[in-house]
Amino acid sequence: MKRRIWIWGLLAGLIGSMFVVMLWITIIAMRSDRESRLLELSREQDKTVSIALWRADSFLAPIVTKLASMPIESFADDSSFEFRKATPVVEEAFVRSRFHFPKSSEHFGTIAIVSDVTSLNQVGPSSRILPIDNLVASPADWTTLYDQLPRERLPSRDELFAMNREGASLSSQINSNQLFVANGSATLNVSNDLRGRNATLQNAQVQFEQGFSQRDSVLQGNLQEKPKLGEVNKIGLSKPLWFQDNLLIARTVQRESLAAIQGTELDWPQLREALKTQIQSLLPEADFMPTNGVESDEHLLAALPVRIVVPAINGDGFRWSPLMFAVAGGWAAMLFLSGGLLAISLSALRFADKRSSFVNSVTHELRTPLTTFKMYSELLSRGMVDDEARQSYLRTLCSESNRLCHLIDNVLTYARLEKGRGPQTKETKRVSQLLDRIAPRLAERAALDEMTLNVQLDASVSTESITVDIASLEQILFNLVDNASKYASLSNNKIIQLFVAKQRDHISFRVVDNGPGISSQQKAVLFRPFSKSSEEAASSKPGVGLGLALSARLAKQAAGQLNHLPTRSGCTMELLLPIGMPSSGTDFKS
Repeated sequence: MKRRIWIWGLLAGLIGSMFVVMLWITIIAMRSDRESRLLELSREQDKTVSIALWRADSFLAPIVTKLASMPIESFADDSSFEFRKATPVVEEAFVRSRFHFPKSSEHFGTIAIVSDVTSLNQVGPSSRILPIDNLVASPADWTTLYDQLPRERLPSRDELFAMNREGASLSSQINSNQLFVANGSATLNVSNDLRGRNATLQNAQVQFEQGFSQRDSVLQGNLQEKPKLGEVNKIGLSKPLWFQDNLLIARTVQRESLAAIQGTELDWPQLREALKTQIQSLLPEADFMPTNGVESDEHLLAALPVRIVVPAINGDGFRWSPLMFAVAGGWAAMLFLSGGLLAISLSALRFADKRSSFVNSVTHELRTPLTTFKMYSELLSRGMVDDEARQSYLRTLCSESNRLCHLIDNVLTYARLEKGRGPQTKETKRVSQLLDRIAPRLAERAALDEMTLNVQLDASVSTESITVDIASLEQILFNLVDNASKYASLSNNKIIQLFVAKQRDHISFRVVDNGPGISSQQKAVLFRPFSKSSEEAASSKPGVGLGLALSARLAKQAAGQLNHLPTRSGCTMELLLPIGMPSSGTDFKS
């Protein structure tokens, strides 16, 4: 019992250790797979965001280029250059107002927003004026905004005329891709790779070129008219920026000693919805948010200080990846190995139990005849038995020796079958001849328990022949008659019937007794070897529980089968053997 507990404890510890190791490997593998999945999703999202950025920039390019290339006269004329002006714009999409703010402290916070006209070209002395917004309400505000604008400027008319006279092209003097300052490290160059992948991006370069052509047209238009004497306008590059929560495209303008800020205030809510519509098919949950233009921001637009905000990547959830398939295979292998260990352990324990039962049963079966031999031989050798009792003692010694030989024969035959060395020589004999050879020994065995063997041979069977190992057939029938004699010896009807008949293509040998029969519990282990425990061997009839198991194996070796037939009383065992010659390759005698 202690050994069994030790074995089960060791097995449980081994399987538990395997389970813990596999669990640890699974956790590590799932964590690694999640990180790999997050990296994969991040790469896919970066590609999608890159395409979305180009869509948004291709949409913004003509708008921003147009607003950045507007001439001074669109914001202020000669008569109003020194005055602060702002006007709402309703005819242009995404434009809320245009403004012109000179650096003149006496005009801060006073006048001049035109509300009843749609173009600053109509502004005049008779225009109705309203209080201005708080966009640039003080010199400090003007200085703050001015300091954020670039100092680079576009060529003046005089410079353009000079370049034209010298034969220099505009494209060689002016960067054709620079009309306003882009945001941080963002670029407006359309890569050939992206252009080939997305039809929308193919139009981006065309829209950029149209915007720059418009810019060049404005500059070329300045060359058509000779500049007025003393007119010097220095126009800076336009820059999109956020100022006091307003999205502006502003530039610096300087006429002689007077500096001004000109630009356009964009309708950010309307522009934001338009941008979200442009990328709806790519990133339906994305949004656009203002930014200060950090150069390391990969989601920053090139045209405006705006970045795309995308939802956080969700790497949760389970997916069947190659790594997870490997982990599942590991679990399957571990479960299979655990099941194999359990099966082997159970088989080993069962085998140990059978071996113990066999040793105990055989020891008991050997002890009884050996004790009889010793006691009777001592009595006979000392002359302590009279002549009448001497014959009885000799018959007892003969009976016990036969029983001992039968037990040994069964054990040795079963051992040979276990090693795969079954009967090799078969003979083809008539059934009647076989019974004439075997029946006397069967009757002799029944007579030992004062039983009578009654052999009934059907007339149709007497001429039939079977191919069988005669010794095996005799051993099978002897085991059946031996069991019937042992268990039916106490019944009133002491006749054992042996019916031999034909059943289709088989010969049936049926042994019937009138004993107590076989219980349902005994049926479950009827053909199991060594099924009788040591306690059962001591309290029941002689035997180790090997006879029926051995007989079933021998019947299978002869291409037949041994069955128990249910009856109302007694016990009926049936042996079926095929009629005819053996298969080719089998040694036999006829």
